[in-house]
Amino acid sequence: MTKKKFKTEKNDDIRSLAEKLISPDVLSVDERSHADVCKLAYELQVHQIELEMQNDELRKSQQELEDSRDEYSNLYDFAPVGYITLSGKGIILKVNLTCTKLLGLERSSLIEKPLSRYIARENHDDYYQLFNRNLQIDEHEVCELKMVRSDGSEFYAHLECVLVLAKNENEKEIRITITDITARKLVSLEIKALNASLEQRVVERTAEVVESNKALQKEIVDRKKMEETLLLSEKIKSLGVITTGVAHEFNNILAVIMGTAELLGSGFEDEQDLKNGLNDIVQTGVKGAGIVRNMLSYAKSHDNDISDFILFDISYILEEAINFTRHRWESMALANWIDYQIDREDMREIPEVLCSHTELLDVFINIINNALDAMPYGGRLSFSTSSNDDTVFIRISDTGIGMSENVKKCIFDPFFTTRRPEGTGLGMSMSYGTMTRHGGKIEVESEKGKGATFNLSIPIRKEVVQKEVPLEYERRVTRRKLQILVIDDNEDVCEIMDGVLTRCGHAVKSVDNGAEAIELAGEKDFDLVLCDLLMPDVQGYDVVEALNKLDKIPKIGLMTGWADLKPIDEEGFEVDFILKKPFKHAELAKHIDKLDIPV
Repeated sequence: MTKKKFKTEKNDDIRSLAEKLISPDVLSVDERSHADVCKLAYELQVHQIELEMQNDELRKSQQELEDSRDEYSNLYDFAPVGYITLSGKGIILKVNLTCTKLLGLERSSLIEKPLSRYIARENHDDYYQLFNRNLQIDEHEVCELKMVRSDGSEFYAHLECVLVLAKNENEKEIRITITDITARKLVSLEIKALNASLEQRVVERTAEVVESNKALQKEIVDRKKMEETLLLSEKIKSLGVITTGVAHEFNNILAVIMGTAELLGSGFEDEQDLKNGLNDIVQTGVKGAGIVRNMLSYAKSHDNDISDFILFDISYILEEAINFTRHRWESMALANWIDYQIDREDMREIPEVLCSHTELLDVFINIINNALDAMPYGGRLSFSTSSNDDTVFIRISDTGIGMSENVKKCIFDPFFTTRRPEGTGLGMSMSYGTMTRHGGKIEVESEKGKGATFNLSIPIRKEVVQKEVPLEYERRVTRRKLQILVIDDNEDVCEIMDGVLTRCGHAVKSVDNGAEAIELAGEKDFDLVLCDLLMPDVQGYDVVEALNKLDKIPKIGLMTGWADLKPIDEEGFEVDFILKKPFKHAELAKHIDKLDIPV
């Protein structure tokens, strides 16, 4: 039936119903006047138009309602998630097409069926808890579980539930959205598995690292032992080199002393011949003492103590070294008819550095003397100084014969020299140690036949306190007879000191141990005590400390061959002078003459 035919039939039915409802009292058209009929016809026409307009509005509203219902139906059925409406007993009342596709069933096969039928068995408890909780609490509930399709396959679903009242308002309904989250869940499970695998790998890797670390620690310990063994070997090797050098030098000294002594022992022509022989022995002993002093200086150069350093201008020390060696190079030039040129043009103004003036002076003198020896036919000796923010640089170059690679490698080794018999081989090794002690460097550039250049660098120490040098204390000279106590564990030294001092007119008492000396000093007043430093049992330090506690403190002089001493200006350890063994008797006499001893 067409919509137009249906509309006509509907209008006829309405007309019939209207005719039946007309009251019998209403006048017919024939009974009315012409004017009333015309007026009635007009009113009827107006009403008819109004009714038609209302009918048009109703038809339009009805069409919009039908379109809206169709649109809602489409949105509901083809939504991206499944929609299900359940009764209060969990029976499916409504379901959209998306949900039917998820479950693989027709709509008619799902209606009036319990949703629990399509929940995986292992998730039944989760589903019932969700359902009952939603009925009781009336809150938005969610959960994730497995659902079963019609073919028995499973998929992961995300359920969101909300409680609503049915149309009769006596029953409750639950509306549920179902979203297929299988892909996301599988990825999540894969990530979880990967994390577990990664954690296991981390545990295994950590165990491997721990084992590797243990092996590395063992290797480090083994390598350290090897390094210590190698270092010990190098020390023994160095000690062998030093021992060989010392033996060579002292064998020469002993040969001179023994030869001269034997020669004098076999007889001599006159007193002058005796004096010459004795003088040779003394001078040879002085040379030996010089070697010992150089060795002690070499050992001290490796000490990191810089408490005796003062701020000084390196350029001034360099000028001192040039002037100190001037006599030698001027004499060599005059004697050999050669010319030495001293170039100072590149000496720039530089800041002061914390240093030992004496030690650096020796370094520069050693380098200049070596340069002069390398230029037997004359040449140019160039000096330059420069600096940056934290370092002073000194460069000393010569145009001499240069060095081979082997000489360059050994130049800073102790007792290595190319100038035997004049050189001892300690000069450059001492210079290297001195520069190291100053926190600096000394390096050499040279090729055979192309001269040599020594590059030195010294750090500029900031925020330093310059050590104050005390003024020399003036003492008056006295030559009266003194009561002197000599203490030395070497009986030969005691005998020599006794003889020397007795010849000078002094009264001397000698003992070979510190304990007896302390006892004697407590019983008798001595003007001067001369004490060795290192002795068995009671050492020189103990004797000096005991002497400083006496009511009448004698003058005290220390005799030692040891380089490292305690500070002599400490309270309770005050001495008047120190003699470094071996010393000349004239040096001892000079110290005694300077003593301020009351007459």
